[in-house]
Amino acid sequence: MAPRVSGGPPFVGRTRELALLARVLGEVRRSGSGRIVAIRGRRQVGKSRLAEIFCERSGAPSVYFQATRQRPPHLEIEGFRALAAGSLDDAAVVLGSAAFHTWDGVLAALGEAVEQPTIVVIDELPWLIEQDGAVEGALQTAFDRHLKVRPILVVLIGSDLAMMEALTAYGRPLYDRARVLAVSPLAPSEVGELAGRDALDALDAYVVVGGFPNLVHALAGSRSLAGFLRDQLDDPTSPLIVAGERALAGEFPPDVHARAVLDAIGSGRREHKSISSQSGTGGATLDRALDHLIAKRAVAKLFPYSTEPGRRRSRYEVVDPYLRFWLRFVGPALPEIERGRGREVARRTLADLPTFAGRSIEAVVREALTRLLPDRKFGRARYVSPYWTRDGRVEVDLVGGHRPDRAEHVEFLGSIKWRQQAPFDKRDLAALAAQRSKVPGGGPRTRLIAVSRAGISCEGLNYGFGPDDLLAAW
Repeated sequence: MAPRVSGGPPFVGRTRELALLARVLGEVRRSGSGRIVAIRGRRQVGKSRLAEIFCERSGAPSVYFQATRQRPPHLEIEGFRALAAGSLDDAAVVLGSAAFHTWDGVLAALGEAVEQPTIVVIDELPWLIEQDGAVEGALQTAFDRHLKVRPILVVLIGSDLAMMEALTAYGRPLYDRARVLAVSPLAPSEVGELAGRDALDALDAYVVVGGFPNLVHALAGSRSLAGFLRDQLDDPTSPLIVAGERALAGEFPPDVHARAVLDAIGSGRREHKSISSQSGTGGATLDRALDHLIAKRAVAKLFPYSTEPGRRRSRYEVVDPYLRFWLRFVGPALPEIERGRGREVARRTLADLPTFAGRSIEAVVREALTRLLPDRKFGRARYVSPYWTRDGRVEVDLVGGHRPDRAEHVEFLGSIKWRQQAPFDKRDLAALAAQRSKVPGGGPRTRLIAVSRAGISCEGLNYGFGPDDLLAAW
């Protein structure tokens, strides 16, 4: 069982992230000088929980301030002042009754007051910047003049991935001042550990709940994935339903076109023409919406992967597994769920889930195999992507190559069969072998691999992978 911290839910994984934060705090302690760490990640991915656990385990004094969206700047500054005065003994006298009108002023006073290694967390930083464009410059000024020479670790947290990336870009006030820590959703192996599932059940769960801790906690209380879905879809206020609504409302509120395009991709439309038809968006408007979704890291753009560039045959897919599930099954059914028809929605969802999982698992498999590379048994392969032709007559799930933009040399071809019962068999092998001559760069000596949910019942493959092998990649 995962350990509980301060009576909260089980906390698993995040060893790399906690180690980085501890290392930076160690630098602060040894040098007596300040550091900044900028944490970014999707909403509800566990950034705040990570920071809370780090502060608790560090043993250092800390102040944890969370911004409020659309709150007037002067109230935010006053809220931070009051919180710091109440949380830090060093700052109580200096900040206890003083009034500040700027962020650099209150941060400067905090810096002057702190004598011992201290952690200062500012959560939802993008919301502060939305309300007050001077916040970035104020942070730079306060750090350069006051915080840098004091034993303070400043942790900045944000869910707007594009804004948090830009925060430390060249030419911005915090450039070359902050270390960046990207927090991803829980890995499939962590989902299995937290939910108490074996490899197969963990992967089945992952294509539904992704790696969002609150959803995995909810799943852990259910005996089966089917039971979890029935209960969650029967309750309009359940985490499975609400988390998707909040994530989309938080990331795409002003952009109607981007949301329509995202809905189209989530419904299964993958190519430019079909996305345009489904969303009712075309031309430059569609291109801008796609660019916006890609910048938000909500959508990925894929190209056929081989020794030839295939830039004109792009496809799009929703990046996050949970969001893929939500857009396919939950979002379109919200009116029914709110009318008390959740059980019927669950019945349809469970009937379609095997087909959906077979498609959704492809991105998970590609990531798992990429994590296993480089490996001599796969030649010089470093990247794994799919290949397809414009007319759709040739589609290969997995192509291994040496370069990110094109294969340079096709090291292997692979097939994913995520069937409930039937294993990968000799007919599947024959179909895969026939693709060798149809993928540019493939040939008689190209390695063949298979990934199967239900095992492999034939000989002739170079390598085969099952659920346990995939989970081990993490």
